[in-house]
Amino acid sequence: MAATSVVNTSLKFNKAETMPAAVAINATDGALVDYSNKEDARILLILENATAAENTVTIKAGDSIQGISDLTVTLASSETKVITVESGKYMNVSGQNRGCILITGNNANIKVAAIELP
Repeated sequence: MAATSVVNTSLKFNKAETMPAAVAINATDGALVDYSNKEDARILLILENATAAENTVTIKAGDSIQGISDLTVTLASSETKVITVESGKYMNVSGQNRGCILITGNNANIKVAAIELP
């Protein structure tokens, strides 16, 4: 099975958009967010825990020289968190996931959405 593809919602100044629906992270292969040609602080990741238990989300280290460690985010029961991450540390620059960051979760009820800020 393949990683879930997260569709980025792109915002424009002075224009309202519908909040994107978060998609479930594939329990085996994770989820991919497109970071190609984007500025680091311009993508807001929304992480949702749709369970009654605490869970973790891992933003995997990228395959560039800066990608030295994963980032783990803990989500309490039914909690939603937002985060921006540096593409240099977490984006893959080669291979099958080139231009994307890979997010994994310890539970199939973890969801993610991405918003590109203006």
